[in-house]
Order: sequence, then C-alpha cells, then structure tokens
Amino acid sequence: MDNLKEGHELSCGDQTMMYEDIRDFAQQCIENFDERCIGPDSYDARAGKLVIIYKFDGRPQVIDLEKTHSVELEPGEMAIVETYELFKIPHDVTGYIWLRGALQRQGLSFTGGGLDPGYKGRLFICLYNHGMWRVSLSYKQPIVSIRFIKMHRKTSHPYMPEGAEPICRPPEPLLIPIEGIKGPVELAKRLRAIENKCENLAAQIKDLRKDYGRLFKLLVSSVLLLALSAVSTLVTVILGIIGIF
Repeated sequence: MDNLKEGHELSCGDQTMMYEDIRDFAQQCIENFDERCIGPDSYDARAGKLVIIYKFDGRPQVIDLEKTHSVELEPGEMAIVETYELFKIPHDVTGYIWLRGALQRQGLSFTGGGLDPGYKGRLFICLYNHGMWRVSLSYKQPIVSIRFIKMHRKTSHPYMPEGAEPICRPPEPLLIPIEGIKGPVELAKRLRAIENKCENLAAQIKDLRKDYGRLFKLLVSSVLLLALSAVSTLVTVILGIIGIF
C-alpha cells in the first residue's frame, strides 16, 4: 500500500479508497481481480468454485460451480458461496461488505460484514433466500461489493499472523440435521396436493348428492306406486264385498 499513486495517498485519518486506489491495491492484494469489477469506491467480488447449499434438514449439498456453471437457491434455503478472488488484506486496511442490489431485489439477504486487517484468503458469503421464487447464481457472477478503508495506522492485532496460510475453506456451520423438516417449496407442493384431494372429494360429494337425489326420487316414486297399488287393491276388495251383499 506504500506505493499507491501520489495524489491518491490516504494519510489523513481513515479514508475510503476510490477507483484508482482500489486498482493499485488490487494489483498487490487481490488475486484473480478484474478491473471491470472496480466501481467508483468499491470492488465487486464474484462467486467462485465452491457453493454449499444447506437443505431444510441441515444436510449440506456441495456444488462445483465451475462445472455446473449455475445453481438455484430455493426459497428458504441457505448457501455459503466462496469468492473467486483471494484477498490479502494489509494490517492498515479494513473493509465493509454488502450484498449487491440485483440479488437483494430477487429476494436474497446477507447480513453484511467486515473485512479485518490482516485477513488472508477467500471470502465465504452466507446467503439466504427469503423470497417466493428460486434465485440462480452463476460462476464468476458479482455477488457482493466491498468498500476498502485505508486506516491511519497499522493494527497491533491483525486477524492472522504474518506467514499464515490463506483460508480457502469455509468454517463448519453449527447445523444439526433434523429428520422430517420440510421447506416452503415442499410444503407448498404438499398443500397443493391436499387442495387437489379436497377438490376431488368435493366433486365426489356433489356427484353423491345427485345420486342421492335420484335415489330419493326413485324411492318416493316406488312408495307412491306401492301406495296406489295398495289403495287399488283395497278398493277392489271393498267393491267385491259390496257386490256380495
């Protein structure tokens, strides 16, 4: 960071890096950086190879995004996405991370976070789909923006000591697999199946009502015929008795 261009030197307190500062910083401290990802005062980190999707029972699904090219995150699912870039943050630089607006508008959320001085490795972005539809993520797609801050002096307690190996695997989340837990998509499918069964049952009841109506009419007709037959027989008997006398 000592060789940033003169005119962009950040020395008066903590200052936000601008485009030129980020470009020079990235050449030294960001592996796989792309100048097209540099904004006026931030850098857009992209989705890397590793994606881990956690289903509703807590079981992880590991995906090689470089091979699959894209992956879909179902409503209610969580995913950890590594960045394509690998960062080597100096002891006098910190950063702020936020989710890109394009993904926010599709229903993804990310609580945000900081980039500590002395951090070395890829970033592991935890995304949650709280929307009502699937969201697709593709390889090397910009997912988060990072604003770098040049501090007025180096920290005495960096995130990692000098010479430490870069972090290239995400930490294990504290998730316990739970059998039988279903997500919104599965629940919606089951509810729809129940609705279909209810609709079929209602149609059957309607048909039964028609059948019962026809049966009732037939029963009434039969009773009337029996009554008429009985009356006719009675009349015949009475007339026969009258005839005898």
